[in-house]
Amino acid sequence: PYSDYLPDTKGVWACRVGRQPSQARHYVDDEKEVAALLASMAAATRLEQEKEREQATLLQQIDEANAAAEGLALGEISSGTVLTSALASVDDEEEVPSALARLDEIEAKMEGFQLAFFLDYDGTLTPIVETPSEAKLSEEARSVVRALSTRYPTAIVSGRARATAQGLVQLHGLYYAGSHGFDILGPNGSNYKVADSFRPALEDAKAKLEEALAHIPGALVEDNNFSVSAHYRMVAEGPDREYVDEVVGKLVAEMPMLRRTYGKMVYELRPSADWDKGKAVEWLIENWIKKESELPV
Repeated sequence: PYSDYLPDTKGVWACRVGRQPSQARHYVDDEKEVAALLASMAAATRLEQEKEREQATLLQQIDEANAAAEGLALGEISSGTVLTSALASVDDEEEVPSALARLDEIEAKMEGFQLAFFLDYDGTLTPIVETPSEAKLSEEARSVVRALSTRYPTAIVSGRARATAQGLVQLHGLYYAGSHGFDILGPNGSNYKVADSFRPALEDAKAKLEEALAHIPGALVEDNNFSVSAHYRMVAEGPDREYVDEVVGKLVAEMPMLRRTYGKMVYELRPSADWDKGKAVEWLIENWIKKESELPV
């Protein structure tokens, strides 16, 4: 998920959700494939017999999902077809392969390393939905993340407020980096905040956005503690969306302490500081996870 921040040339293996151009060397299509990939990695260092049992179950789940998607009977699809065809249906000119289609290759490269996992929430562990409140973590995905965290250092790195991300994931023993990495909490309760001094400006920006967008149907302003989001996914295309863009642009021009970034149908107002999710991941590796891990994922 952090391929735009941390290409794996820096020693981080990066995999993104979706096939958009990026510096990641592999992709997965959606949150279900994320869960399948993480489940396989969680099993990578177990006893061979246990690993084979779990992979057989995983392949069965992939078979079922693929069959449902294609409207075919299970007997018409083999696991080999799924991994080499359905999940890797990439044009010959596509440079980035499916991570699920290269599991053996990926796991071979990871052999001998102690891994650490850094996972986004929205669009990675959950699908992209109309409103933030609809993005609920499935029990299957929660079980996969729990399994990862019992074997490897595991972090949730989200644009959501850190407390919100914790409440959504509902798992102890993880690292949580919220507000695009501006608020970090370790499993032992250690807390690192990058930009406390920006809170007054963010609170002011939130109030101004709420007032300016109150009459726009579908517009949603979200306080992420160290960032403010202006969602326009449900705003009608045309003048209303243009108005949202103008309001955010004017506000940023008036508040040099803040900068605008762009998400999936959302504008983000963040502190004008040299910090983002990638910097947060680097900080976690260097300060809290370095002794535990050699290969961040």
